[in-house]
Amino acid sequence: MTLKSVCDAPLAAFRVPLIPRWSARAVSTGSNQVDTALSGCFAAHSSTNRHPLLWNALYAAFTRRGMHRKTGRGLAMSRLPTPPNFPAVEQAAPGFAERQQHILMQIGNLGLNWSNNESMFIYVLMVLLDVEEVDAAIIFSTLNTTRARLDLVRRLATVKIRDAAVAATLKRLIRRFEAATRLRNEFNHCMYQINAQGEITHTHLMRPHEAGGRLSLGELREMDERRIQEIVDTNRQLKRLNRDLWELLPQLRAAIGAA
Repeated sequence: MTLKSVCDAPLAAFRVPLIPRWSARAVSTGSNQVDTALSGCFAAHSSTNRHPLLWNALYAAFTRRGMHRKTGRGLAMSRLPTPPNFPAVEQAAPGFAERQQHILMQIGNLGLNWSNNESMFIYVLMVLLDVEEVDAAIIFSTLNTTRARLDLVRRLATVKIRDAAVAATLKRLIRRFEAATRLRNEFNHCMYQINAQGEITHTHLMRPHEAGGRLSLGELREMDERRIQEIVDTNRQLKRLNRDLWELLPQLRAAIGAA
């Protein structure tokens, strides 16, 4: 691993023991070159300061491997994974095509249904602020996370809605959307493990996971029938949620107008 690549390296590269109670400001590796590289990472990615596990991984990746004094390159090279046997996978894949297509369709529907439901909160925002759709869309898209968008809707609802029943309904709909969001994020931000037949067998979450004092990439979950059914059920819930959000809009408009 080079100094240039460490800032962009995935956490999968850093399966190392943890170093407790150390921070970016408190630790020196004894190498000016390494310290400069790590400091640059923290400056470029300020969120790293909120994740001590990532700091420990970065630090240990350098100090454990060792650094060449003149070149700054690691003394030990990481081992690359064995490439898949692509011809064998392509030959075997048709036999599992029906199940594979079903899984991919459900994951695709999950993304589509979730996205359409998130956009419904543009209309909720439009009513709460009493602005045109384009104005609400600009405000909505300027907030670059779903959490920030929903927080804005919640806060506006607190000060704008006087009808307790309508306010409670909106809160319930937001909670239902957030429940579906957790599953959507899981499938949208994971790696998919495929067997020799080209069949999706597991998902590998892209969230750092600590167990037994070691840092690994994330939880490995089997793509079994129960898991597939969970996606199917969530798609049905998102379909119902979409209808309920449309039903809420005129009630919300009436509650705002009466306030």
